[in-house]
Amino acid sequence: MNLWIYPVSSTEVVRDFLSPNGDYSAGHRGIDFATVEGESVLAVADGVVRFAGSVAGRGVVSINLADGYTAEVEPVCPLVATGDSVLPGRKVATVCSGEVSHCATTCLHLSARRFSAEYARGFGYLSPLLFLGAFAPSHLVAIGSLD
Repeated sequence: MNLWIYPVSSTEVVRDFLSPNGDYSAGHRGIDFATVEGESVLAVADGVVRFAGSVAGRGVVSINLADGYTAEVEPVCPLVATGDSVLPGRKVATVCSGEVSHCATTCLHLSARRFSAEYARGFGYLSPLLFLGAFAPSHLVAIGSLD
């Protein structure tokens, strides 16, 4: 797994990932970064823009990444179009919260999910912090003999 780059200059997470109990249950399917209106939003890795437009009054950019995951950012004003190829660090949008935001202050929401046959409806959200290198790898430790 290749590490992603941060989409904005801030690495301050103001709201963490909260896994839902099921496909349609409540949760926070991403992380929110503290940011400012108009800040540049960068592609986290190389891929192809799956969607760039408005959903429920918020600007969204969704990128299918070369590693098989999809990264999505909102609320933004997109600077790319569906089908565009992007490289890590390419400016794909600006933070553009407008009237609709789920943060108390200006923020950027980043989500990560895996599309596969088992997640055909687009579910399979993971914490983007896994891809940003924020967690140390886990190690199994032998505590005794199996004899």
